[in-house]
Amino acid sequence: MPVNRRERGATSPANCSRRGGDLGAALGTLFCSPCSASRWHPVLRVFASAPPLHLAMHWRLAWGGFDVALAVLLAATGLALFRRSALAEVLAAMTATLLCCDARLDVLSSAGQGTSATVIATGEAAFVELPLAALFTCVAVRFARAVAEARPALQRAGFRIRQRRLGRL
Repeated sequence: MPVNRRERGATSPANCSRRGGDLGAALGTLFCSPCSASRWHPVLRVFASAPPLHLAMHWRLAWGGFDVALAVLLAATGLALFRRSALAEVLAAMTATLLCCDARLDVLSSAGQGTSATVIATGEAAFVELPLAALFTCVAVRFARAVAEARPALQRAGFRIRQRRLGRL
């Protein structure tokens, strides 16, 4: 039997105050949408006026720092998944984001280094980084759904959840 979205608790600005739902999520959506739309003008200006080549003074440090951050996030996500921590949701989403950024940067930065470098970077992005990003996105979504489904049952059982910590009433 299909479940009605309104019964599951779909959040919309119209029914948040009426149902006592998550008004913050609705207001966040209403706030973030215009902010996102306002960013397109500067983005188009950068694409139109930026020089085609820019030399960075500390490129190795920036690239290495990014890879260190990605490695730390991968390890932290693995540890959180092993411990079944609630932080796994956030860490998995962050890891997926950095994997997508890394794939893009690898492909774009390999363009001037010859055909073989471009083929390797594209293959690594297509067969390693982007599938891993999709996997971590699925993990984040599944953790978010599990927490959302468990919260009402835990509260009915006499538990309280504050600052992502579970405790007795």
